[in-house]
Amino acid sequence: MSLRTRLLLLLTGVVVGAALASMGAVRFAAGARFRTFVSAGDAQRAEEYALLLAAFYDMHGSWDGVQDILGEMGPGGRAGMGGMMREPRMGGPGRLGSPMAGARSRLVLLDRDGTVVADSLRELLGSRRPATSASAGVAVVGREGTVGTLFVGTMLEPGLAASDAAFLASVTRAIVAATVLAAAAALVAGLFAVRRLTQPVAELTRAAERAGAGDLDVRVAVRGRDEIARLAGTFNRMTEALRDQEEGRRRMIADSAHELRTPVSLIQGTVEAMLDGVYPPDRSTLEGLHEETLRLSRLVEDLNELSLLESGTFALAIEDTDLAEIARSEAGRFAARAAEQGVSVAVESAASLPRVAVDRLRIGQVIANLLGNALRHTPRSGAIAVRLEAPGGGRLRLAVEDSGPGIPEAEWARVFERYYRVDRARAAAEGGRGLGLAIAAGIVKAHGGTMHAGASAALGGAMVVMELPAPRLDAAAPAPL
Repeated sequence: MSLRTRLLLLLTGVVVGAALASMGAVRFAAGARFRTFVSAGDAQRAEEYALLLAAFYDMHGSWDGVQDILGEMGPGGRAGMGGMMREPRMGGPGRLGSPMAGARSRLVLLDRDGTVVADSLRELLGSRRPATSASAGVAVVGREGTVGTLFVGTMLEPGLAASDAAFLASVTRAIVAATVLAAAAALVAGLFAVRRLTQPVAELTRAAERAGAGDLDVRVAVRGRDEIARLAGTFNRMTEALRDQEEGRRRMIADSAHELRTPVSLIQGTVEAMLDGVYPPDRSTLEGLHEETLRLSRLVEDLNELSLLESGTFALAIEDTDLAEIARSEAGRFAARAAEQGVSVAVESAASLPRVAVDRLRIGQVIANLLGNALRHTPRSGAIAVRLEAPGGGRLRLAVEDSGPGIPEAEWARVFERYYRVDRARAAAEGGRGLGLAIAAGIVKAHGGTMHAGASAALGGAMVVMELPAPRLDAAAPAPL
């Protein structure tokens, strides 16, 4: 069952249940209120009738002839109380009060002994009513005191009169019709609301199915700012990230194959030439083969380190150490090569730098990579500077600057991408593989640090900056790239 069907069934159940409950509550309240209204009306009429009947009794001295009057006043009666009265001796019309229309309710009159002397329906004439029921009626008080008890409508019978029942039935029908119309309108509105709610979900489902089938270019429309809109935006960002990762994976495979092809082709060609007798298997040829195997080994090791960094399984041997000491040690290793190129290498460290908790060998690898890149791009008689400082905020900063041609500002963020080279022709000729800075950035990130590139204000060339947390890093597990 689809989500839309389930929502429609749920909505229908809620609307129908609410409509029935509302209809029942309104019907009950309307009936109770109407019965209260009818009872109040009967009580008021009983008070008025009791005054007229008391006057009748005072005029006649008995209840003789009262049955004819109540018969005319009962349900369907046409005469009024005043119009039916007669003077006992004069025979003229009575003058007691204003004429009243015939009553809708049944009228029953008891004398002072509790005997029914008048009944508008003529069913209880002559019968006796219990004393307890007389307390529900209205006393008819004349000059001689209480001369009878009058019951009107609901005082005598719990049910409604036919006309009142018909009116209440019409009210019930109106309530039912209004409830049905309101429920139908609610269902129609709910249908549009459910469709509006489930349509984006259906689009997300179809898009997710396409993405699962490999179409990472699929996107969904983002409408509004609600939770579904945020979900759609998250889905679009997710598929975009997956597409970038997939493109990166394909690019890495292609670049890796390209980088591996050169040394493998050289080794294969040289060995085949030796087998064909073109190249003699002497020391010079073997040294060339050994150099290519070392190059291939370094490339494989770099690819392995990238794989470990990206998978989050890159192991770190954390220890307290002095970052300035690591920088001076690595700069010393490059001193001879720098001297051959006429390049000076200086390490400048602020006083009282805090110690850091890092993997000494891995951070040394990062600094060596930065120094190697700087030396490769610094012209003869140039300069390289390693500057260390604590800029605050719990960070320790190391910057490697050179006096080379620098890095274009548009490419500062891309130099840390794998296989990316600012000068591809020069880097390839000098053995650069485009993986060093990507690995360095991954190692620094695994330590909880950051790297960025820029321009050196002091030397005019490139500047690559590494920042690490200080004074210590609790790094139980490496972070992925």
